[in-house]
Amino acid sequence: MAHFKSETGDGPLSRNREWDGGRTFVPEQEVGRGTDLCPGTGSETGDGPLSRNRKWDRRWTFVHGAEEKVKHGEEGQVKLADGKNEPLTPSQRNEIMSKLLIIGTDYSFRDVIQYTRELGVYTIVTDFSTPEQNPLKLLADEYWIIDVKNIDELEARAKEEKITAVFAGNHEFCLDVCRELARRLSLPFYGNNAAYDISRNKAHYKELCIKHGLDVPKRYKLDSSFRQEDLQAIRYPVLIKPTDSCAQQGISVVHEEKDLKAAYEFALSFSDKKDILVEDYIDGDGVFTFCYLHKGKLYLIGHTRELSDELVNGRKNFCYGIHFGKFGKVIRENVFPKYEAMMKELGAEEGEVLFQGIIKDDVIYNLEYGYRLDGVLSWRVLEPCYHFSTLKTMVNYALGIETPAANFEKILAGPAYPAISAYTIWIRPGKVTKILGEEELLQRDDIHFELRNFREGMEVPVRDNMRNIAYHFTICAQSNEELAEKFAEINSKLHVYNEAGEEMLIYNHNFLQLSTQA
Repeated sequence: MAHFKSETGDGPLSRNREWDGGRTFVPEQEVGRGTDLCPGTGSETGDGPLSRNRKWDRRWTFVHGAEEKVKHGEEGQVKLADGKNEPLTPSQRNEIMSKLLIIGTDYSFRDVIQYTRELGVYTIVTDFSTPEQNPLKLLADEYWIIDVKNIDELEARAKEEKITAVFAGNHEFCLDVCRELARRLSLPFYGNNAAYDISRNKAHYKELCIKHGLDVPKRYKLDSSFRQEDLQAIRYPVLIKPTDSCAQQGISVVHEEKDLKAAYEFALSFSDKKDILVEDYIDGDGVFTFCYLHKGKLYLIGHTRELSDELVNGRKNFCYGIHFGKFGKVIRENVFPKYEAMMKELGAEEGEVLFQGIIKDDVIYNLEYGYRLDGVLSWRVLEPCYHFSTLKTMVNYALGIETPAANFEKILAGPAYPAISAYTIWIRPGKVTKILGEEELLQRDDIHFELRNFREGMEVPVRDNMRNIAYHFTICAQSNEELAEKFAEINSKLHVYNEAGEEMLIYNHNFLQLSTQA
C-alpha cells in the first residue's frame, strides 16, 4: 500500500514557519473507516486556547471544491499549491526520537499535531483517504493510505517503520484499532479491558452504578417480541435508545404505547449490537463530570450543567453548559466518591473519564460514561481555566512521557475564572444560503469557537440528534452578567439564513434566568 511524506514545511524541525491553522471541514464519510464522528458532522477547529501560543491563520479551509488545492510533486511527495516542499534530511531523521502513528482524524487531530510538533515528535497519520479527500492528513509529517480496519497491514508497516507510539482521539472504532495495535506492538495504551469495555455499553454501566449506590433511571424489560406483560409494566414517558450509540442518535421519548414499536425500531437502526435500552425519561438538566485518572487516582477537574428552556426539533436540548452552581456540591459530596470507588473496582489507571447524567431535584441520575478524549473539545477550556490539559496528558502517556506530578496538583487549585459557560446553537432543517457574523466573531480572543458544522450551500437534514448543532462556543468571564452580555452579542451578530431568507439558528436568551436554577 502506498505511503507518502507530506511536506508542508511546518514540521517539528521547521519551527520558524507559521502554522496555517485554517479550519478544515471533513465530510463524515471520509473520516477513519468512513463512519460518523460523534458528535457533529466532522468539523475540525483550530484556534482554541491551546493554540494561543502560535499565530494562526483564521481562514476556513474545506475539503469540497476548489478552496483546498493539493498538487502532487515529484517522487510521490505531496504539497499544497502555495506550500513549499522541504523534505527532512537523513541527519534530521536520525535526530527524531519518537515516531507517533495516529489512527484516523477526528476533532482532536489538529491539537494532537500541534502538541507533538512542540515536543519534536515525528507524526504519521493513517486512514483510507487521499490528501485530496482529507487535507487534514497533510498536517502530519507523513501519511499512509491504509484503511484503519486493515490492522494486519498496519501492524506490518508499523514494525517496518519502527513506530514507537500509537494514538487515537475519540472516534470509537479508531480507538479499538489503536488498542489492538498497541497490544500487538507492546506499546502503551491507556485503557484496561474492564473499564474500556464497560464504557461502550450503557446497560452494563448502569448495573455497575447501582452496585455502587449511584442513582440511575428505572429500566424496563422489552425486546422485539413486545410481550404483553412487558408492555403492561412500562410507566410513561420512557426514553428508548441504543446501548452502543453516541451523539443522541437513535433516541426517542415515548409518551404512549402506540408509539413504542416505531421508536424501538428506530433505535435498532443505530445499534450495531441490536441492544436497546428502555428506561424512565427524566425531565431534568444534563450534567457532565470531567475527570482524569492518573496512576489509579481519579481527579475531579470540572463539571458542567446543561441548561435550556427551548424545544429544539420537538425535544428539550441543551443550550448552555454552566461550570458553576449548587449542583457542584451535589457532585463533590454525593457522587464523586462513588465514581472513585467504581473506577478503582474496574482497575483503571490512566486516561480521561467523562461521567454523564441528568440532575433533577438535586438527584443525579447516571446515564453513561466515556473513557476517552471527549467529543466536545473540553481540553481547550480545561487548560486555560483549570490549568490542566487532558489531551496533552493522554498524548504523553502514549509517548511514554511522564506528566509531572505538579500538573495534577494544579487541578486541585480550582478554576482560573469565576464564570465559565458553553453556548450551543442548534439549527433548523433546510438549505443554508447565507451566513453572517462569523468572521467578526472569529477575531475575538474571548469567544472560543469549538464547533462549526455547516457552510453555505449545505443542506441541514431533518434529524433529532447532536448533528443538528450548528455552533458550540466556550466563554470565560468574571461574572454571569458578563457571560450573558457576550451570549447576547453572539445572538445579535451571528446569523444563518435559508433560501426563503428565514433565520435557521435557534437562539436562547435566558442565560441569567437559567443560571440561577443551576
